Amino acid sequence: MAGKILFILAFVIFFMTNTGVFAAGQGEALSSFASSLSGAQVDWMWGEVVSIDKMKKELYVKYLDYDKDQEGEAVIAVNDETLYENIKSFDDINTTDTVTVDYVLSQGKYLAKVIGVENLEEEESPLKESSSPSVFFSD
Repeated sequence: MAGKILFILAFVIFFMTNTGVFAAGQGEALSSFASSLSGAQVDWMWGEVVSIDKMKKELYVKYLDYDKDQEGEAVIAVNDETLYENIKSFDDINTTDTVTVDYVLSQGKYLAKVIGVENLEEEESPLKESSSPSVFFSD
């Protein structure tokens, strides 16, 4: 399982750094982060931010536990080494944001390594923007 996770993480890192998803300099930071994970058990979760403690730098995320098939809530700690996708910093995260968090367990706590915030504006289909239907005629 750990091998699969590291392989997927390496693939995602390779894809993002080679397609310009990260701003200048973040790709190098992510590469150094990936090389530091050789012994760490990295896991991920996808969910909705239900509250934020800016002073403690913690997110409270409601997520679906796929192993137990039930909802859970996790407290995710953030530190200076945490990287961000689609946002610049921890301060840009809002309640009701949908996030993907790559984390490790550190001293019994979830410690975020990468936090990605879904940008729904970019994901809208171009078909929804069109106000008139396209009509095609064939002979």
